[in-house]
Amino acid sequence: MNETNTKKSIIESARTLFARRGFKGATTAEIAKSAGISEGTIYRHFENKEELMMECVKPIFENMIDIAEHKIFTEAYNLRDIMYKGLELRLNLFVENYDTFRIIFNELPYSDKMKNQYMDFLLTNEGKLTKLIGDMKSMGEIKRSRNFLIFALGQFLALWMYTNFKDWSNKKEVKFSDEMLNISKEHILDDLTDFFMYGIAGNKD
Repeated sequence: MNETNTKKSIIESARTLFARRGFKGATTAEIAKSAGISEGTIYRHFENKEELMMECVKPIFENMIDIAEHKIFTEAYNLRDIMYKGLELRLNLFVENYDTFRIIFNELPYSDKMKNQYMDFLLTNEGKLTKLIGDMKSMGEIKRSRNFLIFALGQFLALWMYTNFKDWSNKKEVKFSDEMLNISKEHILDDLTDFFMYGIAGNKD
């Protein structure tokens, strides 16, 4: 295995273990065993365990805004379409990068490096974020401009909860009704779109 493939294998193994066991729970010995290498090999590629964790989440911070900018505004025709596609994008990102987001949700409150990387991500992409919001306002249907970030966080958390429903229920951590567990992706996206567009009444009238 060459050095590039070795580093990739370490990151993949670490991502899985950090997601399942947490940063403190996953040891470098376990990561090395999963990657099929010696523990010392990890430290040839990474200064410490925290640097390794940051490499596990780095691609999401680097690519998220570029993906959103391309997907949402090249395929949407009105504000509701933008909202739906934005929710669909986030949900797909969660599903496709579940372990990465689990690490972020679990470790962000405790890792100064991750907090700093998240803030760098926001500051680096501030212009793009401003453009995204401006494009949405230019549709002419937005009446509320305050607290946009809070509402976006609400969307983020709602989708993350939905992504975890079946996993939590299967592990008996939380018991959800069959009706809730069987909500389809399309159903949840439609309902959340209407909720964030029109509020609890569920329609624009």
